Amino acid sequence: MIKLPPEILERADVRQALKAGDWATVLQVVTVETRVSQTEIAQAVGISQPHVSRLLTGRSRDPGLRTVRALCDGLGIPRSLAGLLDEQESDTNRRQFVSTAAAAAGVALVGTAAGGVPLESRDDEQLLTIPSTTYRRLEQRVPARKLLPPVSAHLALIRQLASRNERSPVHTRQLYSVLSETAGLTAWLYVDVEDRASARRHYQLAVHAADLSGHPLLLAYMRASLGQFAANCGDAREAVQIVASARRALPRSAPAISTVWMDAIESLALAEAGDKKSLHLLNQCRSDRERVEVGVVS
Repeated sequence: MIKLPPEILERADVRQALKAGDWATVLQVVTVETRVSQTEIAQAVGISQPHVSRLLTGRSRDPGLRTVRALCDGLGIPRSLAGLLDEQESDTNRRQFVSTAAAAAGVALVGTAAGGVPLESRDDEQLLTIPSTTYRRLEQRVPARKLLPPVSAHLALIRQLASRNERSPVHTRQLYSVLSETAGLTAWLYVDVEDRASARRHYQLAVHAADLSGHPLLLAYMRASLGQFAANCGDAREAVQIVASARRALPRSAPAISTVWMDAIESLALAEAGDKKSLHLLNQCRSDRERVEVGVVS
């Protein structure tokens, strides 16, 4: 562990950077003031030297909570300065945020899509929703690395079944809905373990499967989720384009909160791009969300 001098942690710019999650500034101060190398930081923190380099140069601006905790512990930074409480509460807060975002999008469970797939069906497609829904609930309590293997295996089974051509159009649409939901969950799990290449690949699969499902709300949600991922990766222009595509996919019957959620994602992308109107849009999102929560908007 690298023990930072107290005067570094007392600096206003360092405290502000920690509060804002600006690890590029924090690590630049650390390397300049202590003259430790990126390799030494990597060894103390327990992450790779290239990862340290991406954080220090600002190419990686959204480290996962595990990385933030490792940075704090490896550099002797109190977790509270980085906005973290204890590990369990931090993890719970993150998952609550993700769950809230998913709920705000108004995504219906598989089988409630337009087209009337009957929930009482005993077909394979319907049975596959049971583990998918269970994994989604477990995601709020089970570490991503432990959940990835069974979810990936379940996704592989669904993809294998979806590749068959003997199913009826209705059952095929439902199967692609399950595939989309499961691929979206898999993508998020990869985000949580900081494998962005795999996350992007699975988000794209989720969008493609949602398109084949014929479920317009699911398609809009998965596109917006891909847009959120792009924004978090710093790809502001791509994120704005994807969100615009997601808006076009929204059916007229979509709940108002789904539009508010897309506004929030767009504001994040605009902020990444340095667009000053993002703050106004974000404030409008908060106002709209409050109105939805009290039932003013339906």
